This record gives sequence, structure tokens and C-alpha cells, in this order.
Amino acid sequence: MGKSALAVEAAHRTADAYPDGHLYADLSGATAPATPEEVLARFLRALGRPVPDSLNERVDLYRTTLAGRRMLLILDDAGSEAQVRPLLPGAASCAVLVTSRSRLPALTGAHRIELDVLGPAEAVALLARVAGAERIAAEPAAAHCIARLCGHLPLALRTAGARLATRRHWTLRTLVERLSDEHRRLDELAVGDIAVRASVALSYEALDDGARRAFRLLGALGVPDFAPWLVTALLDTDPHSADDAVERLTDAHLLSVASGGHGAGLRYRLHDLHRVYAAERAAAEDSPSC
Repeated sequence: MGKSALAVEAAHRTADAYPDGHLYADLSGATAPATPEEVLARFLRALGRPVPDSLNERVDLYRTTLAGRRMLLILDDAGSEAQVRPLLPGAASCAVLVTSRSRLPALTGAHRIELDVLGPAEAVALLARVAGAERIAAEPAAAHCIARLCGHLPLALRTAGARLATRRHWTLRTLVERLSDEHRRLDELAVGDIAVRASVALSYEALDDGARRAFRLLGALGVPDFAPWLVTALLDTDPHSADDAVERLTDAHLLSVASGGHGAGLRYRLHDLHRVYAAERAAAEDSPSC
């Protein structure tokens, strides 16, 4: 499941620990960020309190209201630390779950959990939940192939499963063949209002120009993993600037650490679907005709 679904599931499982209830807000940080003033107004109305005019007054009343209560707050898809801070309760009796596309490094005191891709068995199990267990069991080899072509990414697996669920006349092998064409893979991983390309695009558009260019060039190069010095060469810049671009991509979860260590031992990688998107953007933005 994705970060939002995981947060909601965690809220359901811990309901008994927070008998005074839950408050949920979609902060839409990657698209049209909700302001703290807007969210606090919604929270105060849900708590049966008046809504003061100023942000400071809303924060004060919100925290006073929560004092002594045992509530769980879910702040979904946060765009920045500044968006989150006014929404934090002052009461230790309350807990807060924050989901975000970025690491929010300046949010001090947070316990961070980074969601990785699923393992092969977990990926097939998610595919079965969406597309149907019997159907997946009938073509196990193809199911594992779909999971691999989705890079074991939960959003991609949910999308692939939804396509199978709405196309009962397809075999799993049909979807394998369609996903095998890298130039069409992101087209195939879209159904209804869910699309892997759109999800990656939100993270890409939030980057600065240098990090975007590094992302595109890495996608065009197509290497499975790389050392930081490669970005220095690709950007034709100094090592510090290249490292900064790599770290911004890592914070946006568009790169991950392939192997630990320092210096020559440190390597990064692009997820397969991120690499496909990066190559698309390179072709669109870095071609001679642009």
C-alpha cells in the first residue's frame, strides 16, 4: 500500500489507543498546498470550537482544545515543514502521523519511516488483492513478471491490478507483453485517476533546475546504479554542487542508496519506473529541437 493508505490503516489499528478520536487532513502538498489557516479552521470546527481570525489565535485555541485529549492526527501529503508545524498539538497525549513525498529534514523530533518497494512475494500478494487471487494463482510466472516490470512499487502494482480487474478478457501474459515495451510502460500503468507518471511528475516538478537536469541525464544514461562522481561529470560542475543535486533527488525519493559506505563505496540508483520517466523528460526537454 502507499503512504496515505498505510497512514489510514495505522489509524484504524490504533483506534483503541486514542479514544477521543482522529483528525485527518489532506494537505495536498505536491499540488495545491492547503494553508495551515485552512486546516486549522476545519479542525476547530470538527472539535466544535469557534474559528478565530488570525493564525496565531487558531493555533492557540487548537492546542488548548487538544490539551489532555488522546487523539491521533493524520497530516497526509505534507509539502513542507512550515505547513506542518502550526498543526502540531502541544499535548503529549496526542500522536501525529505525517506523510510526505520528501523527508522534511527540518521537522525535528520526528521518527522517520521510509517506505521501500515490496519484496517479490509481497508484490504478488498485493497484485492478487486487487486483480483477484484465483486469477493470479492461475498464472504465477506471469504475475511475478508483472511485479518485476512494476519494480515492486505499490502504486504501480495497484494500477496494474486495477487494469487486470477491469479487463477480464486479458490474460496476465497480455499485460506482461504490454509492460515489456519501456516506451509504453508508463502509459500502461494508468487507470482512472491513478497514474504512475503523474505521481512521479509531482515529485519532479517540485525540484530545482539543477536536480531536474541531473535526474533527466541519469535517465538518459540508463545505468542501473552509479557513484556520485558521475553526476559531477554529467552536470559539468564541481563535486559539492553535484552532491547537493543528488541529495535533493534522494530527499524527493527519486534516488535511493544502492550501497552504503563513504567516498568510492557510496552508490545510488534510480528505480526502473523513475528511470523510464527521467528518460522521457530528457527526450522532451534536452533534445536539440527544444
